[in-house]
Amino acid sequence: MCALPISPTARCRSRLTSTIDRCGRRVAREASALVAAASIIVVSTTAAQGAAPVTVVEYYNATLDAYVMTGRLPEQAALDAVPRDFRRTGMQFSGVAASGAFATAGDVRICRFYVSVPGPASAFTSSHFYGREGIDCEALLAQLPSSFTYEGFDFTVANLLTTSPTAFPSACPDRAPVRVYRLFRSNANGRTSNHRYVTSSATYEAMLATGWSGEGVAFCVTTASDVAQAPEQGFQRVLTGAAPNVSPFSSTCSIAQSGTNYIGAEVEPYLALNPSNSQHLLAAWQQDRWANGGARGTASAVSFDGGSSWASSRAAFSQCGGGEYERATDPWVTIAPGGVAYQMALGFSGQESTPSSISAMLVARSADGGVTWGAPTTLIRDAGATFFNDKNMMVADPQDARYVYAVWGRLLTNGGGPAYFARTTNAGASWEAARSIYDPGSTNQTFGNQIIVLSDGSLLNFFTDIIRTATPASARGSYLRVIRSNDRGQSWSTPLTIALDLGVGVSDPVAGRVRDSRGLPSAAVSPTGEVFVVWQDARFSQGAHDGIALSSSKDGGATWSEPVRVNARGDVAAFGPTIAIRPDGTIGVSYFDLRAASAVGALTTTYQLATSSDGKYWRESGIESAFDITQAPFANGWFVGDYHGLIGHGTSFGALYAKVTGDPNNRTDIVFANLAEGTLKSVPPRYSATTAAGVAIESAWLREAALQAADRAARARLRRDEALPSSP
Repeated sequence: MCALPISPTARCRSRLTSTIDRCGRRVAREASALVAAASIIVVSTTAAQGAAPVTVVEYYNATLDAYVMTGRLPEQAALDAVPRDFRRTGMQFSGVAASGAFATAGDVRICRFYVSVPGPASAFTSSHFYGREGIDCEALLAQLPSSFTYEGFDFTVANLLTTSPTAFPSACPDRAPVRVYRLFRSNANGRTSNHRYVTSSATYEAMLATGWSGEGVAFCVTTASDVAQAPEQGFQRVLTGAAPNVSPFSSTCSIAQSGTNYIGAEVEPYLALNPSNSQHLLAAWQQDRWANGGARGTASAVSFDGGSSWASSRAAFSQCGGGEYERATDPWVTIAPGGVAYQMALGFSGQESTPSSISAMLVARSADGGVTWGAPTTLIRDAGATFFNDKNMMVADPQDARYVYAVWGRLLTNGGGPAYFARTTNAGASWEAARSIYDPGSTNQTFGNQIIVLSDGSLLNFFTDIIRTATPASARGSYLRVIRSNDRGQSWSTPLTIALDLGVGVSDPVAGRVRDSRGLPSAAVSPTGEVFVVWQDARFSQGAHDGIALSSSKDGGATWSEPVRVNARGDVAAFGPTIAIRPDGTIGVSYFDLRAASAVGALTTTYQLATSSDGKYWRESGIESAFDITQAPFANGWFVGDYHGLIGHGTSFGALYAKVTGDPNNRTDIVFANLAEGTLKSVPPRYSATTAAGVAIESAWLREAALQAADRAARARLRRDEALPSSP
């Protein structure tokens, strides 16, 4: 984030609704229950200032979603020097420099401790604690826990006339009539806990309304300024609409089509980062999902401030979005260096594998980074029962804005499915004709094609190779494979097998089938050139359930490491992996799992982020609170998306995902979560990536089960009518 020696945040171990006073007394009574009662970011220094008036200033760090308060002039100067990381909120109040042995009668000095508290894997490890002299400071110093470092007094303010922290509103003396209110937000969904101090009662009430806990009046000061404002929400932003405006499309659009349509349900989001501007993000998703295939259209949003705010937009792929086709699906976005944005989708009409079927791969270009979109370019269009285009992706070369690559599967009625490819070499002014770059032959099919670009301009295309009928090169089975192009897509190598694909998919005997990411690999390249790929695989449980497998290559895809499991819980099903790598080389893998699911009823699902600096040792942090996936749309299984968005930028990861709301009239919303460095740092426990038992890999029944699951997953993406579950 910046080069300053900034201490990371910490979370409380329990839900704190007490004031600093009460927290200090609790610490004195029981050091083992010690809690960091503040979550702020400050530059550590203990240099005392002279006995003179000071102004205590508040800052906000959008990346960490944390409020900062300091009365130390050197710290203020340091924070002001990095405005992209810390900005003043407008809240400040008067105080006096803390000097001498005692405060003036009627005043109280505010001490500060640096706190480092071990916690679970999703906790933060450090923070600062502010307390009152005579109440907190002495109690802490008398039994100074190993996790507390005393940093002296920060400033002096007037004492409350009413000292009880629960006596709200507390009385302030006439000479210091301004109340400074304190609020607390406990850690949740992987973010830090945080105390905030405000002097505006309107701000205080606004924060209470968004879930912060009010802790009454903390200080009394002579003067203050505070602009009334809603609380910052840099950690999470809901990008989609709320009832009754749950869909951007007309209520009368597509009403003649058959099937169950989930108005307001957004699924399958993808997220792109501008390689030349980490503040520029682009998102897209399916809008108003149909149970029997596709959506009423796609929608998108763009951010130019790292995800703090978003502006909605829409490309004209479907009729509801102003385009030609009845439905659209599989949205994918990418941004070229310089900021030109591209959005790709599958547009289709009629019923797949019938004479009425029409399918097309479409690309829209945005010269302003995603604010507005030009008319789509058609890369391929097939009419009739023979072909159906499906499961597309695209990527811009991060070093050369002229090149953008698109890939997808072109499915045949007999079950075949070669990988098709198209590219532009002139920044979208024109596209070369689509062509096959790998055909497994007969009734075999590629699925989940995904291209990444290496630093030298070479391309790697990952895919699941579903071999239903054995060939001279491949036995019957499902394989994770890769092909390489050294000339920017003009020619391609023969496929190289990374691993057997042994995913079996996710289902529950009571709740039914989850439509997961079975057969859809996700790949990324690190700043050092090491390539990583993740996918669902049941080898680690000997076929009992899927976990998240990872393999890596240090030689540009020529050889690959043995797959290892990177999800923290090996005893429950995990699915939907997405990988991203930060500029510092930290690997992030997001995924869903069923650790919170019960034996009956709701299929409770959690969303996690595993991070590692080396691919061997991992830590896990929660992204989203648990939700019941059976309240999501049903589309050949409970469905939040075949894929999800994850980027690495600065010292953060950014996740874009569909959140189940619990509202049957607006089943899912798209959320962007900023997972900052502070939210991901933790102390042990950490866990090691684990390999699979050889017996699982050699198991004939598991290979056949994985092939059947791959075949089922591939076919499930096509539009087809299917009865909905009786109890959605």
